[in-house]
Amino acid sequence: MVEDGVRYPFDDFVCSSVISGFCRVGKPELALGFFRNVTDCGGLRPSVVTCTALVGALCKMGRVGEVCGLVQWMEREGLGLDVVLYSAWACGYVGERVLVEVFGRMREMVEKGIGHDFVSYTVLVDGFSKLGDVEKSFGFLARMTKEGHRPNKVTYSAIMSSYCKKGKVEEAFVVFERMKDLGIELDEYVFVILIDGFGRRGDFDKVFRLFEEMERSGISPSVVAYNAVVNGLSKHGRTSEADELSKMLLRM
Repeated sequence: MVEDGVRYPFDDFVCSSVISGFCRVGKPELALGFFRNVTDCGGLRPSVVTCTALVGALCKMGRVGEVCGLVQWMEREGLGLDVVLYSAWACGYVGERVLVEVFGRMREMVEKGIGHDFVSYTVLVDGFSKLGDVEKSFGFLARMTKEGHRPNKVTYSAIMSSYCKKGKVEEAFVVFERMKDLGIELDEYVFVILIDGFGRRGDFDKVFRLFEEMERSGISPSVVAYNAVVNGLSKHGRTSEADELSKMLLRM
């Protein structure tokens, strides 16, 4: 890029990294402004990688409707779309709860000869889990496995979270046990999903057993895990225990 006699060696990787970086720090509007500046001055001819980063920025700003125009421009420019871009696009519609568009984007992707991969399936499983639609989440999980894509901790955690949102904590626990059987490494987040779920139900025997198992696994509970217990105790009227735990947290 040349501006005021200064040459800026921006390439596709650098631009994509800058756009993604602005999104990660919660400034997607700066990502969009940077993209416009770098293309308007002729410093970069965007690739599908750069455009995918921009799709993420638009979706974070709740402007998923503008992605269609970007995709049309990409096609006019001869830029091939890929599964990562479609996954980011579908994720934006999941956030807007426009499920018909989610399926529409996935169908359009397949019609263009672009097959699902681990990323696209994980987006769908996680997206529908966040919406509490465990049936659709589990359906995509089954398809994912059937096509040879092995679900990981993120995928299974999404299913667990979806079950807990519907009050099906025992089903979430079955998924938890399945993760252990498969040798998937567990982290605090996985345990907290169940601790919160059983706490909301008032099953504190399970809550404290999970706490003990987490510590035996070498995972030190953070404030997040303790807060899940405090919230459960408070909800079920065990305020003295909740107060004691809260005081302990203040001393940590």
